[in-house]
Amino acid sequence: MPEREWEEGFKIVEVIEVTGSAESVLCVIGAWPPANKVVMYTHERNGELLHEETFGFGPTLPMAELVSNLEEHLRNDARAMGARFEIFDIPEPFDQEQFEAVVAARWAAAER
Repeated sequence: MPEREWEEGFKIVEVIEVTGSAESVLCVIGAWPPANKVVMYTHERNGELLHEETFGFGPTLPMAELVSNLEEHLRNDARAMGARFEIFDIPEPFDQEQFEAVVAARWAAAER
């Protein structure tokens, strides 16, 4: 997961990970008060960063629509790549504590 400073009011609602044999895509979907949305997108090949981008959407785009569209597109990318597609929902209140708990559980499961 990307290492970023966690600013007050920032929320992460979902993380989507597409992992293939050589390529991986990580998409972190968050919210910035009062109703702005933030997407952090990272694409790597063989551990080398190919593309990293952060972009936002204003309050007119519903979060559910943003999440649904990103899930659909990344699911299609995973199929095309023959890659694994995983969604990690962050529980309410979507703060750093809940995000870190999901990350810790993911790493613990990977070590088994």
